[in-house]
Amino acid sequence: TAYEAAKRVKIEYEPLPPVTTLEEALRSDGPTVHPAGNVAARFTQRVGDPAAALAGAEVVLREHFHVHRPGERTVVVPTWREYTPAPEEIILLLDPGMAFGTGLHPTTRLCVREMERRVRAGMAVLDLGTGSGILAILAAKMGARRVLALDTDSVAVEVAQENVEANGVGLQVEVEMGSLPLAAQDPLGLERSR
Repeated sequence: TAYEAAKRVKIEYEPLPPVTTLEEALRSDGPTVHPAGNVAARFTQRVGDPAAALAGAEVVLREHFHVHRPGERTVVVPTWREYTPAPEEIILLLDPGMAFGTGLHPTTRLCVREMERRVRAGMAVLDLGTGSGILAILAAKMGARRVLALDTDSVAVEVAQENVEANGVGLQVEVEMGSLPLAAQDPLGLERSR
């Protein structure tokens, strides 16, 4: 696997300083949107090999990605870590790989908190720009009858599908390559159900 191969590659890197606000991100000299992208960019500068850089970035992310709570009840558990949940917690097993969506970004945390308040059993949910599938999985675990998870990045689609399967929500969540034009075709059947 890429993870095993990356463990054999010796790469030095400088961790980027954490960015917690939009103002900090705008003042930053380098990329700040995605941890994997940040780490991979630094590896590429030092190593010169983008494939090794991405593999190395994934190793670093695995070491630093821990169990965390992006919402009141939602707990993100990396697939390689152990966690004993409390009865009221919604557990999301996640391996973000190189896709966006660890639950650490402020916008993801905001979405998780709003979803905890608003998603109800039987709803249809569209996750546009699904990344790792974190929000689609949460919607399904909260009782959404149908979730369409779309992304334009083939890596994200693959990662999201793997995470959907790991969470046992494959019957509710459909992961597809696409964006707004596909969403506009009413794939959730909202018009038909009115």
